[in-house]
Amino acid sequence: SCDKLLREQAKLCVKENYVSRRSIFIVGLCVLGLTASAAQANLTFELWSEFSGATTPSGTGPFLTAIFSDSGDDVTLHLISNLQSSSEYVSEWMFNFKQGTAPAGSATGLAFSQTSGPTASVATLFDKYKADGDGKYDINISFPTEQSSARFGQGSEAWFTISYSGGDIDPSDFHYLSA
Repeated sequence: SCDKLLREQAKLCVKENYVSRRSIFIVGLCVLGLTASAAQANLTFELWSEFSGATTPSGTGPFLTAIFSDSGDDVTLHLISNLQSSSEYVSEWMFNFKQGTAPAGSATGLAFSQTSGPTASVATLFDKYKADGDGKYDINISFPTEQSSARFGQGSEAWFTISYSGGDIDPSDFHYLSA
């Protein structure tokens, strides 16, 4: 059911960093969302809760949002931080892609081109990336963790164009459970 899929995708890997008593260090986002919606060929994931038992981010959610939009043959990914404290940040976002019969560790055929935002490193292999000991993901988008404007933190946004060597893709190709 859709509810089961959304619960599975509501995984935020959060760890605490005791730099100060009130600071949180958000380590990873493993396929966002307690809610997902599809409108105008978009797929939106919103993070409303903390996953791994660490401190909940300050303020009210959604804390993070990922929007996959149809761009003809490609998909545009917009990552948005709604974090409300300058001490909170995200170092990893993880997503899945349609796998078909491809074996674990094989190339996804995806190419990411970042168009704006803090510079990220993107890696893609089927079932390669593990988040907080739970699930396997195909896409790992990593941001720096050092204290600087390069971190993906309060008010950050990043944009990517995603193309696929196998032909056309659309946002629904990213709406898959972890392995």
